[in-house]
Amino acid sequence: MKNQLFLTKQLFFKLFNKLNENKISLLKSLSLSIGILVIANYYFVSIDEGSDTVSIYASFFSMFILIVVYPILAINIHRTLLLGSNSIPFIGIYTLSKREIKYLFYLIGLYVFILFISVLPMLIGVFFVSNEEEVESLEYKLFAFIFSFILYYLLARFSLIFPSIAIDKAISFNESWEYTKKYQILVIIGLVLFPLFIDQLLETISHNLIYSFVYFIESIFIIGILSLIYEYIISNTVNFEDRELEEIKIIEYEKMFKVKIDNRYEISFELLKDEINNQYTSLSYTKNVVDNDNTWMIKKSDDGNSYVSVNKDKHYFYIEIFNTVKPNLDFLNNFNLNPDI
Repeated sequence: MKNQLFLTKQLFFKLFNKLNENKISLLKSLSLSIGILVIANYYFVSIDEGSDTVSIYASFFSMFILIVVYPILAINIHRTLLLGSNSIPFIGIYTLSKREIKYLFYLIGLYVFILFISVLPMLIGVFFVSNEEEVESLEYKLFAFIFSFILYYLLARFSLIFPSIAIDKAISFNESWEYTKKYQILVIIGLVLFPLFIDQLLETISHNLIYSFVYFIESIFIIGILSLIYEYIISNTVNFEDRELEEIKIIEYEKMFKVKIDNRYEISFELLKDEINNQYTSLSYTKNVVDNDNTWMIKKSDDGNSYVSVNKDKHYFYIEIFNTVKPNLDFLNNFNLNPDI
């Protein structure tokens, strides 16, 4: 349990770092969809149910916009955080391809399932609540919290399917349920308690337009933590050797340059480190900051605002260059980049 609590903390820190690293890309790719969603949600929650037919049609139209555009927002976030900003167009994805339609189909299907199993508890709540005072009672609030917790828990256990669809590596609902079985503390904190906490914050906002804006901004954090939980669980559950070999990925943003290399290629941490070291020693990067089995970093002795590093984890090597010239990656051609599988 302690390990999963610590892991949850790490993933939230990682989320804030990733959002900060990709803030420009996310701003460009999400501005339009958030604007559309805020306006649609504002009109949807503002329309009086007892109003005329035109308003009812407007309400349905707003709901339709919400249903269609939200998956596009989510897919842009998932792909940016999991695959990098280069995985989406400059202004984001705004077309309904097979991926977006599949995401929408599964999203609607999951919510229909949740709605179906919610009918009995809702009827029980209505049956035992006869006036407004009972709604404010401690018993009813406790019932509402437990009911909400169960619904969020079910949604969370099935939710890994959505980032998997977004990055074109779809899993099934059954697989999502199985993969999350070992990480229930992580799932409960990140995908149940965190959204419930946000729901409580939203209840304090009375203005519909502000509510709509804050709701979709906070949705970025919920979708983001789902992305990172998915990434962690899949990388530690699915047999990596059975997955498709990934191409070398280059990511650039602002002053950062990153290279991600699948470690099933015939290349090693030491070879990468030596080659990068040879390139940057001539540029006066001679100060060793970190040098261990998993991480190596050098800086200039007189400049702490730039660095060069090579890292590795269970499945990948990472080259990271900050605030200096890009590396010459032609050296990769000197290695046998056939998969070592």
